[in-house]
Amino acid sequence: MQWIDQNVKTDISKVGYYVKLKLHKLCRKICSKMSLGISFLFLFFSFFFFALYYLVCKYLD
Repeated sequence: MQWIDQNVKTDISKVGYYVKLKLHKLCRKICSKMSLGISFLFLFFSFFFFALYYLVCKYLD
């Protein structure tokens, strides 16, 4: 009985380790995607503001 209990515990720890590994990989993927997204958003907004500024200047002239 003790052996089975020990086996179950090792199985659970293996599953826990696997889940932790998967979560870590997912987290890293999301973080890299987010940093990419943030830089893309920054570029988009800077372009948008530049275009807006250009249009306003053109309109005022």
